[in-house]
Amino acid sequence: DGSFTLPDDPRVRALGDLSPGLRQSLLAGARGLINPSSLESLSIVVLQAMRARVPVLVNAQSDVLRSYAGVSPSVLLFESDESLVAGIRQLLDTDWAKKADELDRAAQWVKDTYSWQRVLTVYERVAR
Repeated sequence: DGSFTLPDDPRVRALGDLSPGLRQSLLAGARGLINPSSLESLSIVVLQAMRARVPVLVNAQSDVLRSYAGVSPSVLLFESDESLVAGIRQLLDTDWAKKADELDRAAQWVKDTYSWQRVLTVYERVAR
């Protein structure tokens, strides 16, 4: 039915919709971000997390989210309830400070791919 149960762990919280300021503040201290959606066409919150050097766990059923996993090993995939739980454990148990290069690579990719200048350049090219 598309639903899942979060592990009983005080480090894991489902927060729902957030204001931009609160989202940035929470990302600054986050151990990871999980996007369980299989219906993403871009996923701004995942891109924001990657840009903030936060590892992400995303649904492999989304072609877009799956493509982000090719950017950096800090983008983890899940395909089942079992791999979701394993991915959450990996997010929480990995010492991401030792993998700063992976987080940096993801952040730089978002900056290079989705900067306003690049978006405007692509838009102008398409609009011609």
